[in-house]
Amino acid sequence: MSSIQCIDLLQRVAQSGRTVVCSIHTPSARIFTKFHQVYVVAAGQCIYRGPCSGVVSFLDYVGIECPKYYNPADFIIEVSNGEYGVGFIEKMVSMIDNRHPIIPIEKSPRFMMEISTEKKCSKLPWCDQFTISLKRMILQLYRDRNYMYLKMSLHVFLGFVIGGLFLGCGNDGSKTLFNFGFCFACIIVLLYLPMLPILLHFPLQVQLVKRENFNRWYDLSPYFCALTVVTIPAQ
Repeated sequence: MSSIQCIDLLQRVAQSGRTVVCSIHTPSARIFTKFHQVYVVAAGQCIYRGPCSGVVSFLDYVGIECPKYYNPADFIIEVSNGEYGVGFIEKMVSMIDNRHPIIPIEKSPRFMMEISTEKKCSKLPWCDQFTISLKRMILQLYRDRNYMYLKMSLHVFLGFVIGGLFLGCGNDGSKTLFNFGFCFACIIVLLYLPMLPILLHFPLQVQLVKRENFNRWYDLSPYFCALTVVTIPAQ
């Protein structure tokens, strides 16, 4: 998910009646304009709070002119870092009245009624969790084709190696013991070869799975079932 998609999602959440508070670091001008209110801090003190559209005019009022075609977010960050002098920071702090809330809190009876009568969302069915997890894993597998190519080439390579080592042993009765060795080698390959990529790949996903499961995005059983189904074609 790109940053602009994440901000669009948070904007839709805010428009539905929720309050979204987050910190942003060097955002683009497009992302910066999507925020309704901005709170800028320098040395632990607020130097600006208000709409994004008012950043340039506020800085101009203080005495700092934002260059043309310059990102206002980058410019006010430079100002907060003291690149234009500490005096401007002190002046901006003195112009901000921290005794009053940023936005007046208004209680709308109609809005409160809509929230109180909102239906509670039930838990997503197991089949839907499995389907969504399966689609996501198929998409990840499609994007990371090197994993599939490596696994297929490894099967072909080991087939040539084992076949070359035990070539002709089945036609010689004196090499019965080699036939057992061939069967044992095939069993080891079939058992451990599908297991090794999972053991190498899954530890990288543990933290992601723990976070998503903690947030109740899905249960562990549909996730592991989807993971098993996705890995079947490569076995």
